[in-house]
Amino acid sequence: PSFLVHSTLRSSARRTLPVACHSDPAPHFDISQLELYTEKVKSEVLLVHALVDDEEDEVLVFKGFSSSLVRPTASDPAEAVLPPSAFITSIDRIRGPYDPIKPDYIEEGLSLKDFQELLKLLGL
Repeated sequence: PSFLVHSTLRSSARRTLPVACHSDPAPHFDISQLELYTEKVKSEVLLVHALVDDEEDEVLVFKGFSSSLVRPTASDPAEAVLPPSAFITSIDRIRGPYDPIKPDYIEEGLSLKDFQELLKLLGL
């Protein structure tokens, strides 16, 4: 996969993004929750693996900002990084600073449901 960041990063403070998940009975998830998590846990980077129109995408979330590593990221922060039709397949927790050559994984392949449990434990 490509690790080049396209365009600019976006902040959760400006928009809400519902994203579908295959394993989630309620199919929408707000990626701004992941951005909020990285604002609270500044030492972590999240790598979100998703399917967009049956194509793989990866979104890097760090200190409240998101950027696609695969697709162009719009310069307008009001535009969602992932479309509402996207499916989150897994989430990796990575110790910062992020090194795309040698990521320092805390946890790999978390399901959205498992990550939502972590958010609940942290009160997010």
